[in-house]
Amino acid sequence: MATNYNVTGLAAYIKGNPVLVISNILLEGDTPALFSTQTGIKATDKVLDMVSTGVDVSNGSYVGVGNYSGGTTLKDVTISVTPLFIKENYTKPVIQGKLAQIAETLGSDPAEIVFEDALMELKGKELSLENEKQLWRNATDSSLGGKQYKSFYDGIVKQLLNDASTLKSGIAPRNITTDASILEDVAAMVDARPEIFIDIDTLLCISPSHYDKYSRALYGLTGQIDRNNIEGAPTNQLRIPGTNVFATSIAGLSTTNYMVLTRKENIVVGMDLMGEDDTIEFEYMPLIRSFELFATWKYGVKVVRPYEAIINKA
Repeated sequence: MATNYNVTGLAAYIKGNPVLVISNILLEGDTPALFSTQTGIKATDKVLDMVSTGVDVSNGSYVGVGNYSGGTTLKDVTISVTPLFIKENYTKPVIQGKLAQIAETLGSDPAEIVFEDALMELKGKELSLENEKQLWRNATDSSLGGKQYKSFYDGIVKQLLNDASTLKSGIAPRNITTDASILEDVAAMVDARPEIFIDIDTLLCISPSHYDKYSRALYGLTGQIDRNNIEGAPTNQLRIPGTNVFATSIAGLSTTNYMVLTRKENIVVGMDLMGEDDTIEFEYMPLIRSFELFATWKYGVKVVRPYEAIINKA
C-alpha cells in the first residue's frame, strides 16, 4: 500500500545541505556538463586565456639576455555573473500529489524516493532547463527578436552575433523541414571550421528538434552508419561521420534555429557556490500553512574566443 512522502524530512534535508542541493541543480544542465565551469565568482572575474603567438624556430646563437624567439601571451577575459532567485510556495497536498505521480512513473512507493531525487523532480529539472535557456538565449537588448529569452545578461548566441570575429557558416538560421536542408546546414557548419579545428574534438550545438531531424536524415544515408558506430552512443549526441565534430542536442536552443560549433574549453559557465549567497531553503510557513521554496544563485556565461566559434549566419 502506498504511503505519503515525508515532506518534513525533505525540508530538513535541504536545510542541512543547502549548498550541496543548489550545486547539484546548477550543475545539472547540458551546458555545465559539456563545457567548462568556473566557480567562486562573486560579480566579475577573469578567465585566464593563453593565446599562442606561434612558434619561431631560429638558428645561431641563443646565448644572452635577449634572443627570444617567441612566447605565449596571457590575455584576461572577463566573465560576469548575475544574481537570480526563485520564491514559490506549495501546500502539502500538492507536494504529496506531485510525488505520488513521480513514484507511479518510477514504479515505486512515494516514501522510497530519496530526498535529492524528490527535489530534482519537484523543481530541480525545471530550474535547470530555465538556466539552460538563459545561458544560450539571453540578451540585454532586443537584437534576437522573438528568440530572446530573458534580458538578465548576454547569452552565448548574443555574444557570438555581437562579435565581428565570430566565424560564419554562410547559411542563415532557417526553419528546417527536409532532410536535405538539415544535412546542408550541418555540412556548412562543419566546412566553415578553420584547419586548426580538424584534429580537435568540437561540439555542434543544435536544438533538440534539429538534432532529431539530423539523426533521422543521417541514419537514412545508406552505408554511412552501421551498428558498430551507433550502438551504445548517447541519445543526445552523435559523431558526424568523417569528422571530430559531435552533433549535440542542447535544451537551451529549443524553439530556435541557431547552430553553434566550438570546442568544449571555449565556453565557460560562471557561478559562485562558495558563499552564503548561493543557497536554497524549503521551510513550512505556519502563517500561510504551506511550504516556501526560496533559492538564490549567481549565473553567467562567457565565450572565451569568439574567433574560434562558428554560428550559422549568412
